[in-house]
Amino acid sequence: MNKRSKYLQISAVFILLLLGFGCLPEDSNSQSEAFQLIIYKEDTFSLNLKEESYEAFPVIEQLGKRDELFMLGLQDIETYDWDLQTMLLTSEATERLETAVSRTPHVSEEARFFADIDAEMGRDNPIQWGINGRPFTVKVDGETMYSGIFLDTHSTFNVDYPVIRVTLAVDKATLNFLPGQFQYALIDPIDNSGELREVQAFQDNYHELTEFEARIISVTATAEDAIQFRDRIRDDRIKTFFEPEGNFSDP
Repeated sequence: MNKRSKYLQISAVFILLLLGFGCLPEDSNSQSEAFQLIIYKEDTFSLNLKEESYEAFPVIEQLGKRDELFMLGLQDIETYDWDLQTMLLTSEATERLETAVSRTPHVSEEARFFADIDAEMGRDNPIQWGINGRPFTVKVDGETMYSGIFLDTHSTFNVDYPVIRVTLAVDKATLNFLPGQFQYALIDPIDNSGELREVQAFQDNYHELTEFEARIISVTATAEDAIQFRDRIRDDRIKTFFEPEGNFSDP
């Protein structure tokens, strides 16, 4: 074999390798990068987060890769109920999330104190009390759609920006997306048509809302900030990623 033939063969193999590798990222990474829910290690105390979005968001937005605790993508989501804004994770994703949370205690002493109280009270949801107070960011194709923090229903930290609740049944976690902290509301009190749900449909299972508490929620859930962030949570750019997956519900 002369040098020219050998050179042509090596070149052909090299080109084939390039073409082969060029196909891999599109298949393996595009789905995970389309929708991302990034959870950070820090907490409200370590970041000194405020209740107002204009003060909290610049702090959350400066968090980077080294601050990430966990990331969820389309492949980790079993179903997404668009009206309730509840996202059921796969059992595998739930297990990985619980492991990440248990291995990474809260940064601040104050957050660890409250997590210990929840654990001692016997609340059988290690993900919720292990993730409570940690910030998150939702991205679509690398663009930040909105940020917020994980909060349980009884928290008095009355933020005017998105929160996520975590419920746990058997081996699967459900993430409930709300546009603000409405105390004792387990899901968004406003449905997809813009109407207020019946109290029994959104209240926490552990606390029966009084008439006064329900009235307060109806006011705060329809405030300008809540409407603004509800629109971001229900943005069509997010919705379109889940419809083709066959795991989407929009009654």
